[in-house]
Amino acid sequence: MAEGNHTSSAEFVLSGFSEQGDVQAVLFVVFLVIYMITLLGNLGMLMLIRLDVQLHTPMYFFLSSLSFLDICYSSSITPRLLSDLLAGRKAISYSACLAQFYFYAVFATTECYLLAVMAYDRYVAICSPLLYAISMSSRVCVLLVAGSYLAGITNATIHAGFALRLSFCGPNIINHFYCEGPPLYAISCTDPTINEIMMFVVVGFNLLVTNLTILISYTYILATILRMRSAASKQKAFSTCASHLTTVMLFYGSAASMYSRPSSRHSQELDKVASVFYTVVTPMMNPLIYSLRNKEVKDVLGRVMKRKRSSQNHLSLRMIPANHTDVREFVLLGLTTRPDLQVPVFLAFLAIYMVTLLGNFGIIALIRTDFHLHTPMYYFLSHLAFVDICYSPIILPKMLVQILTEEKTIAFLGCAIQLCCFVIFGVTECVLLAVMAYDRYVAICKPLLYHSIMCGWMCWWLVTGSYTIGVLHAVTHTTFIFTFSFCHSNVINHYFCDIAPLLALSCSETHTYEVIILALVSINCLSTMTIIFISYTYILPTVLRIHSPEGKRKAFSTCISHLTVVTLFFGAILFMYLRPSSTFALDENKMVTLFYTIMTPTLNPLVYSLRNREGFTNRLDLQVKLFVVFLLIYVLTVVGNLGIISVVWLDSQLQTAMYFFLGNLSFLDLCYSSVVTPKMLLTLSSEKKTISFAGCLTQLYFYAAFVTVECYLLAVMAYDRYVAICKPLHYPVVMSQKVCVSLLAGSYVIGFFDSLVFTGFALRVSFCGPNIIDHFFCDGPPLSKLACSDTHLNEVLVLALGGFNLVVTTSVILISYSCILFTILKMGSALGKRKAFGTCTSHLMVVTIFYGTLLFTYLRPVSSYFAGRDKIVSVFYAVVSPLLNPFIYTLRNQEVKSTLKRAVGRITISTPKCFGTTECFLLAAMAYDCYVAICNALLYQAVMSHMVCVLLVAGSYVLSLLHALVHRSFTFSLPFCRTAKVNHFYCKIMPVVALSCSDTQVNRRLIFGLGGLVEMVTILAVLVSYAFSLSALSKISSAKSRYKTFSISHLTAVSIFHGSILALNFQPSSSNSLSTDKTFSVFYLLVVPMLKPLIYSLRNRQVKNVLKEFVMWK
Repeated sequence: MAEGNHTSSAEFVLSGFSEQGDVQAVLFVVFLVIYMITLLGNLGMLMLIRLDVQLHTPMYFFLSSLSFLDICYSSSITPRLLSDLLAGRKAISYSACLAQFYFYAVFATTECYLLAVMAYDRYVAICSPLLYAISMSSRVCVLLVAGSYLAGITNATIHAGFALRLSFCGPNIINHFYCEGPPLYAISCTDPTINEIMMFVVVGFNLLVTNLTILISYTYILATILRMRSAASKQKAFSTCASHLTTVMLFYGSAASMYSRPSSRHSQELDKVASVFYTVVTPMMNPLIYSLRNKEVKDVLGRVMKRKRSSQNHLSLRMIPANHTDVREFVLLGLTTRPDLQVPVFLAFLAIYMVTLLGNFGIIALIRTDFHLHTPMYYFLSHLAFVDICYSPIILPKMLVQILTEEKTIAFLGCAIQLCCFVIFGVTECVLLAVMAYDRYVAICKPLLYHSIMCGWMCWWLVTGSYTIGVLHAVTHTTFIFTFSFCHSNVINHYFCDIAPLLALSCSETHTYEVIILALVSINCLSTMTIIFISYTYILPTVLRIHSPEGKRKAFSTCISHLTVVTLFFGAILFMYLRPSSTFALDENKMVTLFYTIMTPTLNPLVYSLRNREGFTNRLDLQVKLFVVFLLIYVLTVVGNLGIISVVWLDSQLQTAMYFFLGNLSFLDLCYSSVVTPKMLLTLSSEKKTISFAGCLTQLYFYAAFVTVECYLLAVMAYDRYVAICKPLHYPVVMSQKVCVSLLAGSYVIGFFDSLVFTGFALRVSFCGPNIIDHFFCDGPPLSKLACSDTHLNEVLVLALGGFNLVVTTSVILISYSCILFTILKMGSALGKRKAFGTCTSHLMVVTIFYGTLLFTYLRPVSSYFAGRDKIVSVFYAVVSPLLNPFIYTLRNQEVKSTLKRAVGRITISTPKCFGTTECFLLAAMAYDCYVAICNALLYQAVMSHMVCVLLVAGSYVLSLLHALVHRSFTFSLPFCRTAKVNHFYCKIMPVVALSCSDTQVNRRLIFGLGGLVEMVTILAVLVSYAFSLSALSKISSAKSRYKTFSISHLTAVSIFHGSILALNFQPSSSNSLSTDKTFSVFYLLVVPMLKPLIYSLRNRQVKNVLKEFVMWK
């Protein structure tokens, strides 16, 4: 195996079809046309089934799944084939070849089983029509499709796994146009007999099972049809089967000829033709067969086309008055209608306008006149200043005129021009800021290549592209908006012609345009912000590696100005546009728009001229600052996620599927943040940064497990939102408690299984060179960089499993939100839309933050791993993301905020209980420490190591926290309908329980049981420890040694603390006097904490000696 993996063939060459250029050009055109027809046909079939309610049946559900499969497995082959037909060199890497083989096998096998399922569906429909709705229920259909995919994944995993044993040390030319099993086996220098037998057996089994299902189904169907008396019924039954039978014969014929024969009889050219047929041609034929041979599909297609034509005709009729609307001009209300404020507002904005013009013209003049500023960076800056000059005069002069005069009207054409110019320069500035970020990346990360990469023509093209994108956006928005009809009021509640207030005046249907604006602004902002984010991800680690403080300061000074401008501009843009118009508050939007249309152009030249020159200090100071920052983040993460868990657990209003998953998401965030952050804090605070091999592997295992579980849990939450919004009446049934627990358990099973696979394969890697991991935790890529054995298998496994997990989960999320968006847009109520969007936005933000960094980090080969950049990205999703999740869900969710406010008053009952229980466990830990010190003195340093001490203390806190949460949960689940006066000086459990108007027997038993268990365990630990200690002390012959060894301080503290606890809690309620209770509470809450330092200082010689030295020094 090791030698097999040590292959010299890091890549393969696909021979394809022909080496003749003219033939390849013809084949390229042919296959491109076939691929386009495949995509259009199958996507059309998917949309047709989705749009028409008459096709929402099991048969068409399976047909839509077949169309999706055809798109997938054709796309796994054809794009690469087209690329190779145009390329001179047809090389494919080992991992890419294996990935192509894997996904092709998944989709092909799934299609086999899906065709068998469709045959079974036809059997039930024709032979048992009365039971069809029950037998082929929605649940059964989903399970059958899921089973098909599971069979496909299992089959592909077996083949890909056995392919990993092959070594390739000879010719690397694959005589095929894609990576397939038989051609790969032909060039292997390992004996492929096992692979061939396995392929023959597994593929034979799949074909036997699926063919047998199809044959048996059609045998029954034929017998049933022949018994029908009506010719029309026979014809109808045959017509539903003919399409499926044609598809089956096309697919199975070529597949069977390809695989179900030994390799000795393989003809490569024949196999290529057969492969073309079922990988390229069949996916194109399927939608044509089902549309041309299926009357229902043809009828639905006809109705859709008819509706489309009628809607276009209706739209054209409506467009005549829209273009010749009665609204010839609009009235702009402006910022304020108060007369006393108009003069101050005029003077303020006149000053701002003058500063904007002077500042930006000054920047342009300075760059133009100074030869030293003729660089790409200042070329882009001059264009940014020019855009700001153009951007601001579009709005400010008109606004200033309106403030001073009664004339507040703007012509229809003038409004259109103002909007068009505003969008042009606004979008151009977005793209230009992204270009400037890329310029900074090249300048800092590739300084030697800067002038060759950012040459004159490249800068010109980048600026021209920015303006072109701006113009295209402006034309799109202006065309859509000003083709609407404006037959209502012509008063625009704004100070310029912006999109939102214009939409509010339209009497046309604007839902489609709302989706378009959301898509365009999202694409524009997402693409530009991604470029900026990636650029600075590269820049930051490069700057940190610069040794010279002056170099760091200079690099940061050129970036800090740009970052400030980006933050100012994009912050307002995102707040303004990335939400549906139903949530617009126009007065609020005026203030936001004012910021990025008027203030940002004014601030930009000031920001760039008054550059921040601060950089980083030395490494030690940086580590101290990082420790403080990450400690604060971790504390907030723990508090925030525990708060979410507590709120969801305590409040009965949140006992729903959505909040059940949210509580588990918080638990996951808490877990996987705790896997990484505590060790990182320990590393930052100490000089010793080592981690044992077992510790590293454990950290890798749990980190991978929790991250994978979170991926699936986010997908489950998306599915939950889909059911809640798209099928609200079925929500309690579909998302029952059993289903929720099953989905959660499935996520955990997949996560821990995947992690087990990753960690198991990590064990096969040997480390014989340097042992310094260039990361802050044990992650896969940095570990692979240290390996001295071949890691190709690990890389392929990470790519395959990680890719599969991400494809599955992101597909679920995308499909769920596609359905959700479609449902929301059909809602008539603005309030309903707002509420639906409100439940989704939090989840979407979490998904974007989590998946964005995860995809960037892992879905690439380890050879492209760059430590500095990936550390920053890893910090974001391993440390910052778990902190953000609870804040996102609390700040954007009204129910959680309300519950949180109600829960604040309940916190006080947990605090004394939590710290009281902690003290019990800590006293037991101290007794164990005394036992080790006396009975195992030689092993004391090894047994009571720093790590063990930290774990004992942390365990004490965790156990006490759980104990307190249980008590608080049970206490505040009781109804309180009596007096609200607690007869105590703090919220103690028993006086609070006494106020309840329900049966509190269970709570009292719980208090007694849990309290008794804690007391029994801790006292038993103390007694056992001291029994062994006294036994060891009795064997010491010297009285002085016995006196020195034995410490009475701890025993005194234990006796005082546990004595008052036992006296207070363990007495029957009949003899429990509240005045006595208060007295004992005062004793162990106030007196005992005061006595402990006195006991330990007066009865401990070491403490006394240190205290004396300190006093003398002072």
